[in-house]
Amino acid sequence: MKKSPSVSFLLPGLPTRPAGGFKVALEYANYLAGRGYDVHILYPDTLYFNEKSLLGKIRALLHYPYSRLKRFSARNWFKLNPTVREHHLFSLNPRLVPETDYYVATARATAFCAKKYDVPDTHKLYLIQGFEAWGFPEEVVYSTYRLGLKNIVISNWLREKVERCGAQCTLIRNGFDFDYFRLTRPVDDRSPYAVSMMYSDDKNKGYEYGLEALCRVRERYPQLKVMMFGTPERPADMPGWIEYYRQPDRETHNRIYNSSSIYLAPSLQEGWGLTVGEAMICGNAIVCTDTLGFQEMVTDGKEGLIVPVKNSRALADAMLRLMDNPELRLRMANAAVHTISSFTWEQSFHKFESLLVP
Repeated sequence: MKKSPSVSFLLPGLPTRPAGGFKVALEYANYLAGRGYDVHILYPDTLYFNEKSLLGKIRALLHYPYSRLKRFSARNWFKLNPTVREHHLFSLNPRLVPETDYYVATARATAFCAKKYDVPDTHKLYLIQGFEAWGFPEEVVYSTYRLGLKNIVISNWLREKVERCGAQCTLIRNGFDFDYFRLTRPVDDRSPYAVSMMYSDDKNKGYEYGLEALCRVRERYPQLKVMMFGTPERPADMPGWIEYYRQPDRETHNRIYNSSSIYLAPSLQEGWGLTVGEAMICGNAIVCTDTLGFQEMVTDGKEGLIVPVKNSRALADAMLRLMDNPELRLRMANAAVHTISSFTWEQSFHKFESLLVP
């Protein structure tokens, strides 16, 4: 009997709660498992060990046995194919990782690790979902693009980054789950003053600017209804008039999107913008910041309104414009539904699998 091809996904850590980048990697893992591949997910505890402070290093050393004991799993929040095997590893050292036919790096540091494995570079994929120059010289990130792995980018702006440094890449846009998220309520049967937004304690998501913008809108329209969702605990500074749903289930998540007319995305930077696409599926006009990731799905004046980053007044003015102009809002909401309908996972899966060749 012919042996099933095997593939390992190298994650930068353990995804203890929902996160867009992790979710994309897990979607590919699920697809390949369904296609008969022997799929492994690798969770290293000390990937960024040398970049940590002394206290951070001590915590990392202590966390490894703890995570093994607690058996943390992405299955706590993601429906992972039962055949997929998860591995909690101290590091991604070649001596510790399982021997597989293919390896998929999913972050800057994992690309350097994959380069060391004893398989041809043509069997190593590098899924690039953002420009990871967070506190590092940009050249460090560019050097990962030139390692000789099969670079995969999820957006046009990332393709430009990779090609600018002399490397090659394949563009595979992320897809959306049209079975999980659905348009269940007509866009013209919603309150124009209903807004949804994701809360995150990651400052790059721009919560403080989004909150200030919503407060400005509420001064004009006290009937404003705001529904936020996220994975952290409700923050202390979130006003009581905002409804907050922590880790909403499928029904609740769909209800949030289908009850709102406007989706607010105040991020400072985005590689993609998963929740914007989800909101578009469910018929929201978008108010978002001028980040390259959002521009992959939203054109200013078509599916929504794009404003400068770190500008709460501009965010508020954009929301007010849509609330005061129902015809414009409905036109953008319908355009959003149409535009996002072409972002299917099926296209992405087939293109991804085509790269798993010698």
